[in-house]
Order: sequence, then C-alpha cells, then structure tokens
Amino acid sequence: MQITSGLFDKMVLQRNGKNECNALIKGEFFGSGNLTVKVAGQNDFKVKNEKYDFDGDITHFKLTLSGLPVGGPYTITFKVGEYDTVTVSDVLVGDVWILAGQSNMQGAGLLKNDTSVPINTIRSFSNLSGTWDIAKNPLTQWEGEDLNNPMGVGPGLSFATEMFDYYGVPQGLIPCARGGSSMDQWSPDKKDETIDFYGETLPGFYGNMLRRVLLAGGKVAGMIWHQGCNDAYSKLANFYFDKMVNFIASIREDLHSPKLPVVIGQLSRSGGGPFGYSIFWNTVQDAQRRLPYEIKKLLMVPTIDLELDDGVHYSSKAQNVLGKRYFNAMRVLFDKSCNLTPPIQFKEAKVIKGDFGDRFVVEVSFKHVNGSLHAKGYPSGFDINYGDGPLDKYRVYKIDLKGKKAFLFVGDEYGIFEKGETMDLHYGYSIWPYCNIYDESDNPIPVFGPIKLQINILN
Repeated sequence: MQITSGLFDKMVLQRNGKNECNALIKGEFFGSGNLTVKVAGQNDFKVKNEKYDFDGDITHFKLTLSGLPVGGPYTITFKVGEYDTVTVSDVLVGDVWILAGQSNMQGAGLLKNDTSVPINTIRSFSNLSGTWDIAKNPLTQWEGEDLNNPMGVGPGLSFATEMFDYYGVPQGLIPCARGGSSMDQWSPDKKDETIDFYGETLPGFYGNMLRRVLLAGGKVAGMIWHQGCNDAYSKLANFYFDKMVNFIASIREDLHSPKLPVVIGQLSRSGGGPFGYSIFWNTVQDAQRRLPYEIKKLLMVPTIDLELDDGVHYSSKAQNVLGKRYFNAMRVLFDKSCNLTPPIQFKEAKVIKGDFGDRFVVEVSFKHVNGSLHAKGYPSGFDINYGDGPLDKYRVYKIDLKGKKAFLFVGDEYGIFEKGETMDLHYGYSIWPYCNIYDESDNPIPVFGPIKLQINILN
C-alpha cells in the first residue's frame, strides 16, 4: 500500500473553520479488501466519502479524514487485510500557505545574515526532495541550482514565524517560487504545458505550483506572492495587470477556493536594466498597487523602503521585515477578529490654491493610515512630471505632512503656468527613488503613478 497524495510524514494538514482537519487522501494497494484507518491516541475522528476503484491487480482509493483538532503530532495507520499496512507519522494540523513568485520569494538574502531559528511546528514541503520537514532557509531549491548558493533568505519563514507566534497554530509552507520567472512562465493557460526557461525546457510554473498543492491535499489558508522584475524591463509591463487578474482568478478556481486570501509584494528599487526601462518598472509597480481595487481578498504590501543586498534583491534583514508585512496584511484578510488596518493605499490627489508665493499646491490623500503620516528625515519621494514636456518643468520644493495627507508645494522652472495644463504625479518615480514617508505604525506609503492632474486653479 502507498499514499499518493494528501498525507505524508511531517506534513501540515490545513484546518477548517472548526479548527479540525478535513483532508482528502488518495492511495492504492494491491488486490482488494477492507481499508481501516487508526489514529494513535485519538477516537474522535471520522473517515468518510470512501471510494474504491479496482483496476486489474490494484485498488485505488480516496477518502476524507476529518475531526483531528489543530495541533498534533498525529500517527495515522492505514491497513488492508492482515499485513498490508502504511503508517504516516508526525502529522500536524494548522495553516498551510503557498509561497510563489520569483527570486525575492524564493530567497535572495544572504544566508550568513539569517537570524531565523527553525522550530518543529513550522514545516516546509521541499520542491527538491518532495518531502516535508522542519522549515529552514533556503526554503526553495531547484534541481540543477547551486546548492552552495550564499543567497537563500526569503520572507516565507519570517511570515510563518509571525503566524505561529501570534496564533499558536502549526504552519505549513509550500514553496513554489522561481528566480527569474515572468508572468508568461506563470501563465495558467500553460499549466499542462512546458515552457522555455533560459534555454531549458521545464513544466510551466503555474502547473508545477498547482500539482504541488494538490499533492499536499489541495487545501491552503492563502498565498503570498512576490514577482514582477522580469515583466518590468519591456512593454510586457503594460500587460501585467491583466495577467495578474487572470492568475488570481485561475488559482482560486483550480483550488475551488473563490475567496482565497492573497497578499502580494510591490516591487522595490532597481539598480540596473535595459536603457530606458524605468517607465516599465513604474508601470508594474502601479499595476500592483491597483490590483486590490480590482480583486477582492487581495492586498499589496509596499517595499520601496527596504534595504537591498544588490540591485534588486532584499537583504536578509529586509526579508524579515517583508515577512512581517505579509503577516499583518494576511491577518486582515483571513482573521475576522483582526483589528489591524490594511496597508496604506493612495486615495486621491487634487490641485488646490497655495499660500502667498505658491502658484499651486497638490493635496494627496491616503487610506488606511494609522495615526498621522510622518517622514524619517525631510519628506521625500514625490515627483511631478510635465506630460510629454521637459521632466523638470515642475519642482516639488516643499512637502508638508498633515494627518492622512501630503501637501506638495510646486514651482514652475520656467515661470509659466497655464490653466488646463496636465501633469503626472508620482511617488517613487523612476528606478532608484528615495522614499521615507510612513504612518505611526511604521507602514510605508506605496509607489504610485502616474496620476493625471490638471491645473484648474491659479493664484
């Protein structure tokens, strides 16, 4: 006999709303007979929905194991006849999370700076060995990659540690991220196809993720996602929003979980790429910002302030901070008793009259600000560009922060304003901005723009 999906040594089973498991398990055994299931030291569990399919000399079975409360560990024995037995040991019941995207989710912080401490109640489903074990960095390793890579710290373990520390519930991670991957390589339309990955033919990353989740029973608490770099170097950026909408809709449909909570991370800064790609970088960042307005049960966490180890990868310290941001946002989505606010979101911007000597002021409002906005140093990060004209026509020469608003005092480099002129407002413009504005809970405001504004008022 063997279990083929849904239950393995050291795995974490996803809990349901009753804080119990409700696990779909599949397997097979030679011949025929009556299957019995026992859980050591437990009597209040149920085996239901049993189905058997006899195919030649092999019987394929599936059943639902329910009633095991959150916690564990559990030892579960399956038996047919006198001698055909399989025992699955050290099984926990808690919350299971998908970790997907590209290199920063795979783990790109330096391992020598890793401060995480592996604990028995946080487990990971290895994509390399196909087994469950205590989670430790690097969480994600792929066949053919350098196993001595000095980089390997991502946000996943920090996220799970925060979850366990707060809820006291075992945590299971299903790492699926692949560095250097694009949205086309994550396309749900290619889930049963192979893709070209830098000259190597591989299964599509969406299909690989889906198969791994189904192998682990098909039930998860949610997903954290960090991706976008490989779509931010060209006109592919213009299609990022629609591809993400399709991606989220597809994973929810394929997992039969229409309200699956999803938290994504916004791209940070970039230290290099093709000439002129900054417009594409900002396009992806703004697409990520707009996704929570389009997709329910999805939030985005900003990262523009985080420390980098190179031109695009977060340091180990920053990865831990990012994991905590994922944790706080996920709590908002999946915990009905949570009183946290979502990450800060851009609300609106408008041109208003300035004081003496100011031709105009841009008033920028935000949602979900805890307390008031403040800057770590002189407020910085806002830019105003002049449509197709010279980028330095308008200068933001002063920024005042009051409550949930920022007031941008704007001057005209050429001394000429015309009523009806349009301009583009940005926060985090280009690829290497300096942004330092937060709320009182140390939540940063996100990169956004272009936001079209019109000068409809002059002093």
